[in-house]
Amino acid sequence: MKKIILALSLALTMTVSSAFAEGKSIPARALASFKTEFSEAQEINWSTGDDYYVAKFVLHGQNIFAYYTPDGDYLSTLRYISTLQLPINLLRELKNDYSNYWVSNLIEVGNSDGTTYYVTLENADKKITLKSKNSGYWDSYSKKQKA
Repeated sequence: MKKIILALSLALTMTVSSAFAEGKSIPARALASFKTEFSEAQEINWSTGDDYYVAKFVLHGQNIFAYYTPDGDYLSTLRYISTLQLPINLLRELKNDYSNYWVSNLIEVGNSDGTTYYVTLENADKKITLKSKNSGYWDSYSKKQKA
């Protein structure tokens, strides 16, 4: 009996603590939307920005971030991916046109406008970031010379 009470108390504590982020309560609409969209999510942690709420969680072994407005409306999801998760045409373009660079960061952002990929490529002299909207092709997003 004590184990059951302890387990229920722990579950309640985890539920209540995940509904608050840095002292701010998460809008009920955001919590409901999140629970509907990501019902299998685990290890959920909420945080806040000036004009958004973000749920960081694990889903099917991947770390994902879901962003919501202060009114609780869904904005987007973000996840770090490997090159193997890119659409074939984007992967091929990276291999053909940027073979002298290595991938240091690769992000997939999904929202109502579709899916956008951001890849940061580096070599000894440069760091460039490319963007692809809806799996079309890569566009230059930023370029920096290394010091």
